[in-house]
Amino acid sequence: MCVANFRPEKAHDVLLTAFAEVVKGLPDARLVLVGDGPLRPALENQAYQLGIAARVQFAGFVPDVWPLLGEADVFVLPSRTEPSGIAALEAMAAGLPVVATRVGGLVEIVDSKRNGVLVEPNDPAAMAKELVALLDAPETMAAMGEASRRAATEHSADEMARRYVDLYTRLGEGES
Repeated sequence: MCVANFRPEKAHDVLLTAFAEVVKGLPDARLVLVGDGPLRPALENQAYQLGIAARVQFAGFVPDVWPLLGEADVFVLPSRTEPSGIAALEAMAAGLPVVATRVGGLVEIVDSKRNGVLVEPNDPAAMAKELVALLDAPETMAAMGEASRRAATEHSADEMARRYVDLYTRLGEGES
């Protein structure tokens, strides 16, 4: 599953190319793309051209993604740029391992080989390889999913507020 607007920086084109490779080894694999945007027609055409249109669901805008996250096995974010990675954090909170690109805020939240895997941007072969490896290893997916859930709590609003209070307390103590 991937949740992101269909814009160039989100690199759905890379994901579709990677998924075409995934399907060669795992013909029952399905990809759910949640979101919408100006590139949707081109991406639907790309899926058709790659021969994977029947395996890819374009879900459109979904106001509540939690039920869909609960049905997914892996979350994928193939972004070329990603300031914060909020969608990845939500997937992690749902207990999903994350396959994402080594860009922006994703580097801060995805601990490669622990709660997910980071690959270089614009590398569909590497993304496909990591997706197949995870999908072929349910025990690894489960362990990474649990690590994702734990890691997501470190980025919750309550945890961030607690860290700020701790920081300000330490800074205040240093001035006495």
